[in-house]
Amino acid sequence: MKKEELVKMFFSKGMLLSSEALEHMQNFSDKEAQDILVKNKDIVLLKNQIIGIKRYEIVKNLTEKKIIDDMTYLNMKFENIKNIIISKMDKKYVSIGNITPSREDIYIIGMIKDIKEGEKTLIEIEDQTGSRMITFDEGIKADLDDVVAVQAIPSGKTTYGKKIIYPDVPLREPAKANGKACFISDLHIDEMPQSDIQRFFQWFNQQNINYLFVAGDIMDISEFEKHCDKLTFIIPGEHDSKDSYPQTALKTTNDNIISLSNPSIVNINGVNILLIHEFDSAMLKKRHLGDAAIENDYLLLDTVPDIVHYGHTHKPFVSNYKSITLVNSGSPLTEFRPVVIDLETREWKQVII
Repeated sequence: MKKEELVKMFFSKGMLLSSEALEHMQNFSDKEAQDILVKNKDIVLLKNQIIGIKRYEIVKNLTEKKIIDDMTYLNMKFENIKNIIISKMDKKYVSIGNITPSREDIYIIGMIKDIKEGEKTLIEIEDQTGSRMITFDEGIKADLDDVVAVQAIPSGKTTYGKKIIYPDVPLREPAKANGKACFISDLHIDEMPQSDIQRFFQWFNQQNINYLFVAGDIMDISEFEKHCDKLTFIIPGEHDSKDSYPQTALKTTNDNIISLSNPSIVNINGVNILLIHEFDSAMLKKRHLGDAAIENDYLLLDTVPDIVHYGHTHKPFVSNYKSITLVNSGSPLTEFRPVVIDLETREWKQVII
């Protein structure tokens, strides 16, 4: 809503907004503003009275899987990541079909089609104009079908590689927002005593925490739904759905639950949270969340996350990669450490319940 509309709405109810509250609310929907009117009766509404309002945007969510042929998918993946690389690195790139012996550095963007390890490492890289074997003196960490830039020197019939450059996520200042979020995964409710899940929610509902994120393998969804009184985002794990990765959302009936696909991205007041059940940090480096011939190259990581929440390993883990907080709470079946992040400071803590 526009600021003028907000002021008029609240003034008609005998309420005033502080300048900070007005600034905070200008992107709220009409319904969200109406909810605040109902819940607050103060004459002057301050910003700290509305920071717990349910503010989110679904950035990435797979609602339908449309399979495409492998060649179309690989061409799409190549073009998408090529564009990311070009936007990050201002270099004069040469297509493989136009390489000529120059003995000077050139930059090529291509997809890795073969890797041969030996005294030297030979990598075959391909674009739409052809393919080229590039010789590296040392071993290279790369995988087939990765799209990369290569700094190389063409000399005679041999092209010598100097560096492989991945699209990677940029190094940024940590994004911050209002509110607190709790991250859990791998509950396996059907395999644990009901008292355990009750104990967690008794603790959670008593905390000043606005959001709950669950990174898959909930198992007994109907039992889980009984406990969700706060805004909760869930995705499926491999035990929740027979669907192959990427998986579409689970069906739920609790209005407090936002059920999303695996993977998905939620924006909370400017902080992008990637939910994915099985994760490897190399996905950030490659800017891709795995390979699947899905329409629109759904697994392309075109939005850079600020928090990555994952599970699957059943091992608690919190780390940082280029200002991105990586979170895994473990599992009640092994070691369970719910993670609480203050979105305003980006400070985190692991909780023993």
